[in-house]
Amino acid sequence: MRHARDGAAAAMSAASRILVARGKNEPQEMENPDVAWGQRARDGVWVPTRDGQRIHLGIDVAAADTVAQVLRPSLRVFVGVDVDTDIVAQTTAAGCACSR
Repeated sequence: MRHARDGAAAAMSAASRILVARGKNEPQEMENPDVAWGQRARDGVWVPTRDGQRIHLGIDVAAADTVAQVLRPSLRVFVGVDVDTDIVAQTTAAGCACSR
């Protein structure tokens, strides 16, 4: 468990550095009751659309489909979804934001 948390923290730090290098900030993280996260990358997330519908976004992972590391209620990291690839995902007011 500690190894996965370390990987999650490293992925979050890397995503933050990439955003800063691109001159952008992380989206404002917040609770959104309309966003429903699955436990694994393959389960994905259900998010609202502007017209009131809901869409499902999931990742068909090549590696082991491990359970997301939930760092905060609205921030999670899917570690090792592919070779040298982690996904950092967070709930925002508009839905969700992801970075790999």
